[in-house]
Order: sequence, then structure tokens, then C-alpha cells
Amino acid sequence: MPPILRRQCKNDLEERARLNAQPPKVHVVSQSFYFWGMIPKKHHVNVSDYCTNEIKEIRQYSTFLDSLYEQLTLGIYTPRTLNLTCYN
Repeated sequence: MPPILRRQCKNDLEERARLNAQPPKVHVVSQSFYFWGMIPKKHHVNVSDYCTNEIKEIRQYSTFLDSLYEQLTLGIYTPRTLNLTCYN
């Protein structure tokens, strides 16, 4: 491997280690849906309000309480939780 390529690989590994050393910022956003998630069809979230840099990961899921509320209302109210993980 040429020395220039070796140096570039070393620099890239150091940069990756520096970025991974900082814990990512995670924002938890609650979303409200109705009738088993059919309404609204689209739920827009302005991610620039939460992340100044790029988005690393977006994950939507139902917590235990979300599922409990959905069951208690027989699906009329269907909350979801959205996790936005940002790069530092």
C-alpha cells in the first residue's frame, strides 16, 4: 500500500474514532395518529428543528404506554414515538 493511502486511512480512522467518542444527540418526539394510524396519512416533522447537523438514524416505534392507550381507546387514538439521532 502506498504511504499516501496509508496516511489517509489512518486519518480517516482517527476522525471516525473522534466522532464516535462523542455520544449522539437523541430527540424523542411524540406523534398522534387516529383510527389505527390511518389518519393523518402523512405526519411531517421538521428535523432541522432538532438536528443542526445531519440525521444519523430515525426510528418510529410504539412504547408500552403507546400500545396501552391504543388498546384502551380501541384503536381510535394511536400514539407513536419517534427517535431522531443526530450527528454531533
